[in-house]
Amino acid sequence: MKLLKFLLFATLCTTLFAACGDDLPDGPDEPGSYQTFGSKGMVIAVTETDHFTTQLLECNGASVTVNIGVNAEYSLDGFRTDASDVAKVLTVPGLHYKTDGPNLITAGTDIIPRLNGVSSPNHEISDFNTTLYKGKNIELLFVTTIVMGNYIITTPYTTYILSGQTKVSKQTTESQTPYVNENAKYIINIDRKTMTADIEIKGAKFAAMMPGMDMTFPGAALTFSGTDGFELSADNLIPLIGKTPYPDYAISDVYFSFKHDASVPSTLRFTMTHPTLGTYDVIATLFY
Repeated sequence: MKLLKFLLFATLCTTLFAACGDDLPDGPDEPGSYQTFGSKGMVIAVTETDHFTTQLLECNGASVTVNIGVNAEYSLDGFRTDASDVAKVLTVPGLHYKTDGPNLITAGTDIIPRLNGVSSPNHEISDFNTTLYKGKNIELLFVTTIVMGNYIITTPYTTYILSGQTKVSKQTTESQTPYVNENAKYIINIDRKTMTADIEIKGAKFAAMMPGMDMTFPGAALTFSGTDGFELSADNLIPLIGKTPYPDYAISDVYFSFKHDASVPSTLRFTMTHPTLGTYDVIATLFY
């Protein structure tokens, strides 16, 4: 069954997985059967291509309904292209769909969408794509790109959980093997109003003898890189351990590149200079 691999994990709903239908029965997919997948915890990122300015706007979530063997339909609750606009339900009908391993892809071009159920030629979509990814740390994640006139619209989440490999190299004249930590988790929390994000590290360790600590680095600047993902950067961030700032563990030259494509790693780089431990270069290669 073409959708079976994807549908098997649809029942594993998390807080990002607002609604899911029953798994399809065994046997051939039958036209006329429907499967709906929903997700919340996202915002609408509207980039105006004339000036490449981005707004982050609230929304109520998105869903994809597959008409088995026929097509798919996407719905975004809270659509608008400016904060002053009235939020509406955007429906994108007649999409092609296919599976890619455990992922579901829907796409289409030159589509007249519906706003609150009414056809809206003034909002014609020249290119549309949504991929529903199954991740290691997030059960279901929608990655959506909508090209509508001079707007590029994506739907990033306000929270991402990532894990992978963190490699730490001490700046020294002596040759040494980098310390590798594969147990840390990274949580990115986006604040749409300030266009910043907090980087939280669970189990942060910069050396083998260092105990694992939970650190939060608040206030990294957020920018969007087209349809690929987003970036975080900062000259200097002071971590919070609990609610207490620890300047001795401040990091500098912070750069984080997040990629929507689940097969492409996201990368976090920074330098930590501790008054007694020394200076360390950190590179984390992460997946969600």
